[in-house]
Amino acid sequence: MNENYDDFIKRFKRYDKWIIFYEKNIASPLLAKHRSARGSLASKVKDIMYVVFKEFNLPTIPAVNTALKESEIRKWKGSPAVKNCYGNLFKKIKNPDPETYMSRILQILKGKNQLSNMQIAYAISICEIILNPKNLHIQVTESVIKPVLTKNLVSIRNLNK
Repeated sequence: MNENYDDFIKRFKRYDKWIIFYEKNIASPLLAKHRSARGSLASKVKDIMYVVFKEFNLPTIPAVNTALKESEIRKWKGSPAVKNCYGNLFKKIKNPDPETYMSRILQILKGKNQLSNMQIAYAISICEIILNPKNLHIQVTESVIKPVLTKNLVSIRNLNK
């Protein structure tokens, strides 16, 4: 970088000044955009999941706020519709058609674009976490999604070998 932007780098008398500049003007805005894109993808996946599972009358997820009670989440996840959707996530929509509910969600999400393995794993992870009646998560945070995402990404990479 010194070779190409020598004048720019000289503005920073000390390395720590560069770090402060970088964190404030480059890293922070990039991280915010990344989080926004990830949040948008999560919202799209949830919306598409409802469209695909409309035949099961999937109830709406309770609004996530700090006052949300565990009993409300347990009731939602324990409903027959949610259990049915979770149980059918990787099952064929119609026999002998090979398309599963999850592949339909991914197809709609993809649209005209190509999805990366990471985006596919992320979408699968969101559906699994939200619909899984064995956990109480309806809000997908980094700590919740990381182990599921890692597992799904490894599975996808193994399929592509």
